[in-house]
Amino acid sequence: MKLTAEQLEELQELGELQFSMRECSIIMEVGIDDLKLEKNAYDRGRLKASAEVRRAILKQAKQGSSPAQKQMLELIQKRTSINPIKTTTK
Repeated sequence: MKLTAEQLEELQELGELQFSMRECSIIMEVGIDDLKLEKNAYDRGRLKASAEVRRAILKQAKQGSSPAQKQMLELIQKRTSINPIKTTTK
């Protein structure tokens, strides 16, 4: 079954709230297999929430919050250990 535009939006919103696919299935009264076909909407919601939290951490870090600065540094270190920045030397 193809989800409607409204259902896709709801799936993204529920993903943003960090519900599992199973929980989304129950809330939306849609089969989990149907939701798995639209995993991009779900993932987009989860990533948007993560981005929003990171923006808040960065803002607080720039304002001098030591805990936020520490969290931001941890995020940076985690990201660079997964995808190291490659530099070229001449």
